[in-house]
Amino acid sequence: MKTTPLFLVAVPFLLIGIMLPPATAQLGRLPALRPALQVTISYALPPARAQQTIYRLVPQLTTSQDVADRARLLGLQGIGPNQIQQVEDGFAVSDGIWDYTLDTERQFESLLEHSVMTGQTGYSPVIPTAEQCRQLALEFLANNNLIEGTRYERLNYERPNEILRAFVRLEDRGQPPGNPRVVLREVVFGKYIGSTPVIGAGSQVSVFIGDRGQVVGFMSNWMPAVPTGQRLDVVPPAQAADLLKIQLAAANQSLPDPKLQLRQVSAKACRYALQGFTNKQGQQVLMPIYQFQGQLTDKRNQTCDFTYRVLAPQNLAEVKRSLDLTIPPALQPPPLPQQPITPKMLPRGVIIKQVPPRQQPLH
Repeated sequence: MKTTPLFLVAVPFLLIGIMLPPATAQLGRLPALRPALQVTISYALPPARAQQTIYRLVPQLTTSQDVADRARLLGLQGIGPNQIQQVEDGFAVSDGIWDYTLDTERQFESLLEHSVMTGQTGYSPVIPTAEQCRQLALEFLANNNLIEGTRYERLNYERPNEILRAFVRLEDRGQPPGNPRVVLREVVFGKYIGSTPVIGAGSQVSVFIGDRGQVVGFMSNWMPAVPTGQRLDVVPPAQAADLLKIQLAAANQSLPDPKLQLRQVSAKACRYALQGFTNKQGQQVLMPIYQFQGQLTDKRNQTCDFTYRVLAPQNLAEVKRSLDLTIPPALQPPPLPQQPITPKMLPRGVIIKQVPPRQQPLH
C-alpha cells in the first residue's frame, strides 16, 4: 500500500461578508450584458475530462485501542488504557512531553510537543531551511509509517508555512515587541489521485519542524481513497468558466453598498480537483470540482485574492440522488432560474475580455 500526506482546504468564496455557493452546472450560457463588471480570463483551461471515477474515503482510526497503538507508534511513553481520556468527538492522551488527540468523526489527529505548543519556543531557535524541513518531514512520516494509502494515491509536497513570533524581553515590558522571527516551520503535504489533486476532508497532513530540525508536531486529516466502481459525466472547463462569470455577476449585484461592488475580476488560474462530500451514511465521497483563483477589484480600487469552486458533475441532482449525498447548505448551488438569465436580471452586467492564455499553477 502506498502512503500519502496532504494539506489543502477549499472553502466557498467569501466576498465582503457574502458567502458564494459553488455554481451549478445547469445554468445556461452567459448572456450579452452591458459593461459594468469586467471579468478577465488569463489562464489556460485544464484538459477536459469526459468522466470521473468516484472514490470513497475510508476512516482508519475509530477506537481507544487505535489511539493507544497510534500513541505508541508516535513515541509516547508509558501509555495504557487508563491514560486515554474520552473527550467530545474522540480521545486524548499525554505522556507529559507529547499531547495526542484524535477526532474520530472528522478523522483529525494531532501530535504536539507540549512545551512548544504552550509557547516555549526559545528566544533564538535555529530553524532549518524550507528544503531541509521538507526532507525531515518526509523522513518522519516514512520512519513512523504514519500515512496509510492505496495504490491510487500519491504523496505531494505542497508548501512550507512559517510560524512567526515577536518577543518582548522582561526588561522591555510595556514596549512594542521586536521584529517577528521564525520559530517553527510547517511542512504541508497533499493527496493526489493520479494527476488530480484532492482537497478538503481526508486529504491533509502537516509536520512541524522546530529548533535545529526537531519534529515538534504532526497534524493529519487523512483517509485512504478507494474506488466505488461508479463514474459520472463532467462538464467541460469552458462551461465551468461561464458559470463562474454568471455567479460573480449575480453576487456583485446582491451587494447592498455600491462602493463595495466589484469593478473588475481577474481569473488567473483554474484547476480540476476532487473534494469530499458527505453522504447520508456519514461517508466521505470525492466529487469533481473546478477551482478558480484570481483577484477582485472593487469600485474603490481596493483588491483582494479570491478562491471559488464550481461543482463539475453534468447532472448534479441525479448525482446527489444516486450517491445519496448531503451537501451542506453553504455549499448548495443557487436555485435555477425559471427563465433564461437576461440583462434585466443582472443589470450590472458582465463583459468578457479574453487575453492570451498562460499556465499559472495554483499554490
